[in-house]
Amino acid sequence: MIRQYLTILGVLALVPVATGQENTWDKMESFPTKRERMASFSIADKGYVACGKDDTLYNDLWEYDPLNDAWTQMADMPGVARRNPIAFSLDGKGYVGTGHNAIISSLGVPLKDFYEYDPVSNGWAQKQDYPGAGGNGVYFATGFATSSRGYICAGKVAPDNYAADLWEYDPATDNWTQQSGFPGGVRYNLMSFTINDIAYVGFGIDEDTFRKDLWSFNPATSAWQQMTECPGAPRGAGGTFTLNGRGFICCGADGGFKEDLWEYDPLTDRWKIRAYFPVDGRRYGFSFAINNKGYFGAGKGSFGIKRSHYEYEPLSVFGMKLEDEASLSLQENEVLEAKIFPNPASNVVHFEWTEGVSIDHAVVTNSLGAQVGVYNVQGNKLDIHRADEESGNYFLMVFDKDNNLCGTHKLIWK
Repeated sequence: MIRQYLTILGVLALVPVATGQENTWDKMESFPTKRERMASFSIADKGYVACGKDDTLYNDLWEYDPLNDAWTQMADMPGVARRNPIAFSLDGKGYVGTGHNAIISSLGVPLKDFYEYDPVSNGWAQKQDYPGAGGNGVYFATGFATSSRGYICAGKVAPDNYAADLWEYDPATDNWTQQSGFPGGVRYNLMSFTINDIAYVGFGIDEDTFRKDLWSFNPATSAWQQMTECPGAPRGAGGTFTLNGRGFICCGADGGFKEDLWEYDPLTDRWKIRAYFPVDGRRYGFSFAINNKGYFGAGKGSFGIKRSHYEYEPLSVFGMKLEDEASLSLQENEVLEAKIFPNPASNVVHFEWTEGVSIDHAVVTNSLGAQVGVYNVQGNKLDIHRADEESGNYFLMVFDKDNNLCGTHKLIWK
């Protein structure tokens, strides 16, 4: 058992390590090639990744089986190779389209073609072209689906030309219908997820500014409503998935690469922080949900294009199912304001948070979520003394007396 000594306001406290492996990320079989800017979706108990780029463009399709933790190459998409397409799944079929046909935008054109994939026959069928963005094609858009319709929203039309329109696709008629445009204005690198037939769309870049807003779209009324913005940093190009009636956004970039994971509860219109992505942050990765587990992988980070791939288990640190866990309000003015320094550190890290915030206990985990300590807390200062931990990334999570997660902070031992 690993032990860790925490000096709390001058008092040395040591509490036994708790068991449990929840609210964690697990490393899965890496994607077969380094890849970014792909499309991804899930159907039943399989995940799919299509197209994208490394030093060339692709039009291939790969299927992920979480039961066997294995990737299988499927039939190539019949359109040209591309980057930054959209994808969604609907009625047991996958849909992929739009994007760009060149690595450097000025050397190619946006795309508007659109395809349906049938996993039963492993076959593709071309559908009606996407008519949005003036019919000129779009890339860096976002795609999502409700129970009976698919949608493409906003995106980029050219290096200095952006879109805000929303179009609805009906697979029964193979027709597109324009809906009320995205109310946040022109936007690209958006992020979206769907919960109970309501879509949630936001984040991204409006020409030159990163955003963190969130808007709900009700397809029954074609109406948008602004929701509580994420307390985390503005960003675009992150991953998203929906688990147990909650929406999750993972990583992304705002010029730098993000590592945090945020959970959104539509019933309370509130956010809370969850376990950080276990390795360096990245953007333009693939993401999907299968059997109430989230998956995020590949993409581009500080040291280049990646192929590693991780599975997120949405349980609390103390073993409660996500749907049973008490929800902590994390509106922007309620986020735990804290600092951790020095970080990286060799022997001691100092952690301080806002006066008056009632923190009851802290949990330290390694990068894969295994606990290395659970400790009682008094006051608003915590000194973390290194014991026998190896060099690497760790996470400090702090909780109130009701086991609500109040904040997660990365700790790096040199």
